[in-house]
Amino acid sequence: MARPINPEGTWTVTANKKRRLKQSFRLADGQTVRKSFTATTKDACRDLRDEWMLANGLDPVRPTAPARSMPTLDQWIVEVRRTDDLNNLEAATVSAAASLYRNHLKSQLGNRLIDTITATDVVELQIHLKAKGMSASTVRAVHVQLAKALNLAVRRGHLTRNVAADVAKPAPAQRSPQPFSQTELLAVWNVVIRHRDSARWAAQLMTGGRQSECLGLAWGDFNLEENRLIIKRSLKRVQWLHGCDPKEQDQHTPAQCPHKTKASQFGKTKSAAGVRAIWLPDQLVEVLRDWRVDWERAAKRGIFDTSILSEHGGLVFPSSTTGGARDHRADARQWQAILHEAEVLHRGTHSSRHTVATQLLTEGIDPRIVQEALGWSDGSQLPRYQHVTTSLTKKAGKAIENQWDQIIGRDADVLPIRRAGTTDD
Repeated sequence: MARPINPEGTWTVTANKKRRLKQSFRLADGQTVRKSFTATTKDACRDLRDEWMLANGLDPVRPTAPARSMPTLDQWIVEVRRTDDLNNLEAATVSAAASLYRNHLKSQLGNRLIDTITATDVVELQIHLKAKGMSASTVRAVHVQLAKALNLAVRRGHLTRNVAADVAKPAPAQRSPQPFSQTELLAVWNVVIRHRDSARWAAQLMTGGRQSECLGLAWGDFNLEENRLIIKRSLKRVQWLHGCDPKEQDQHTPAQCPHKTKASQFGKTKSAAGVRAIWLPDQLVEVLRDWRVDWERAAKRGIFDTSILSEHGGLVFPSSTTGGARDHRADARQWQAILHEAEVLHRGTHSSRHTVATQLLTEGIDPRIVQEALGWSDGSQLPRYQHVTTSLTKKAGKAIENQWDQIIGRDADVLPIRRAGTTDD
């Protein structure tokens, strides 16, 4: 009678992507036989093995996997965070995910075993969040976090399917760009040139950079002689990290953790496409040259902390109050104060990016160049500027029309075209 030596065997994949099970058996006469079974799936391989074992006098009994204790969502989220740490996710990403779970998921599904969560529970979670007044983007982000956790459970063998995948994610809110008009830009500019941080806001208006990219600029990123800037980093919002055991992290926020640590403030741009070269307008170069003189004077007096990004020439736009890196919220408040003084509709700093994109497209710049200049990963943002691209398409059509006017004119003897074989009525 044949007896398997290693009940599970070993698995390999063949050159044509089939599964191969290799397993050793000890026959009744004491001989050891090593067999291989090849098929398209693992289950098919096991079926072939079972047939062989029956032919050799052994009733195949597949070993049962050891019973696993099913974790609750609270317990499983600890494993998700450990996986995030192994994947070296940005501190801001991890912190945002932890906040979403603590504020929206924990109270609803935290004590549920993950295999008892159903698609109906996911739908009811979305309804609950909308009833609380959460935005579509927040509801979508919570759904993504839950789906991510359950997907990891599927990959680890705890679940057979991800029920969150059966529920549609809320569509993200589509917001039309709100670029400044030329009249509004002039009003804002007249306030900016009198502001103590005029260079900071001139750079925001003329480069199209994100707020975090402008705040992370160092003098070494500029070549004012060639009107060139290379954006290569961003200043992240202040992020506190947990220093306690992962099992205790749901009991308090990172900022309240007794063993908290501060994450690095400077990091990568939003995407790989964010690292880019920008040509600077002469007006901005002049403002930056004047600012460099004032910056060096302030640095000598100890007003600015020159140790920040010192290896890159120093931080270009430090806080005028603390001398260190600017706080994103304080920076945004300063921007709103400028708009208020200019008597312009209040918008975020991102409106300057919309304005630069609109200006470039209006000037007929190739959309692919616009995409590169603004650091977009793909062209999915362009449809938001359809009002601009439509007018450019009409302008292009008029240009072709003018060319044909020069070739064939608009003479009635030329138009309309008469097809061969036709006669006038």
